[in-house]
Amino acid sequence: MDCVLLLEPHRRPDRAAVRELRKGLPFLDIVLADAGDFDELVNVMFAADRTGVPKGMIEVIQWT
Repeated sequence: MDCVLLLEPHRRPDRAAVRELRKGLPFLDIVLADAGDFDELVNVMFAADRTGVPKGMIEVIQWT
């Protein structure tokens, strides 16, 4: 997986957008996650490589 998108817990997602993201994009593997899964993926899976070396990450925050 290349990207994890956090779904806001108290907001209805745009169903059409979620449907399109689940179909996938060329050359990009996206996972839609709730807060618990997001924390696990970001802090465990993406945090370091298999030898424990920390990886670089980018966080994008939507401003409203």
